[in-house]
Amino acid sequence: MPVEPLPRLRKSINLDAIAKLDPEETARLRESYTAAMQPVLDASHTLPAMLRGIGATIRPFLVKLNEARSSIEGIGAMIKASNYMLRDGIRGIVQQGWFIDSDMDLSSVIQLGEDYSSGQEAEAEAALIAYYQAEGDAIVSRVCANAPDRAQHIQDAWEAHNAGKYTLSVPVFLIQADGIVYDRRSGRQLFSKSNDRGIRTLAKTAEDGSADWVFLAPYAEDSPFSKNTKDLPADFDGLNRHAVLHGISTKFATEVNSLRALSALGYVDFAL
Repeated sequence: MPVEPLPRLRKSINLDAIAKLDPEETARLRESYTAAMQPVLDASHTLPAMLRGIGATIRPFLVKLNEARSSIEGIGAMIKASNYMLRDGIRGIVQQGWFIDSDMDLSSVIQLGEDYSSGQEAEAEAALIAYYQAEGDAIVSRVCANAPDRAQHIQDAWEAHNAGKYTLSVPVFLIQADGIVYDRRSGRQLFSKSNDRGIRTLAKTAEDGSADWVFLAPYAEDSPFSKNTKDLPADFDGLNRHAVLHGISTKFATEVNSLRALSALGYVDFAL
């Protein structure tokens, strides 16, 4: 059935009032009105068919749009799930005294975390040592480019590392990591427990699933790197920031600890 054409427009024209005019004038006005309205009336009858045609054209697009929306939602869920896995992987690696690098892929980080938790510490440790030995130059170059005011200190520390002078490289890497945090987060300190000074607060208050929630997580919990020195085992020879920077440890000067300190510096550079 044809659709009633333009009811508002029809209702707004009072033809009975026009009928009180002279008959000839009335007839002329009726003819003029009919002629003027005919294209609109014709279009109103064909409009449903036109809309059906448009609908048939648009419908596949809407189907694809809904599919895309579902895909986007699926991708969002995957990203959220991968963020949880990445966070867990980072935390697992940090518990062994290391930090990840920005160029590591997600699967590698997750695998390393799983290796450490499943009794394959030696394999994971060897992989991280090899990685930082191979990528050290690139990491130092990147950090120096991002922190040019600190570049000379970092380059000197890297030269000391390459010369085997780990007593010099380790503390300087750690000091410059603290400095980068100070520069980029408005004077905050890496491991201060003060709410208005520490990164710990930012980590604990970060929105679930956000970048800060993922990457600042290591600074909100105890690890060999951040533990209070009294809580470290007597034979501890790993890397503890407080023990190095406060002169408590004299056992830190090894290549592995220097690479760990480099990893801490590189991590701060991209995570903050």
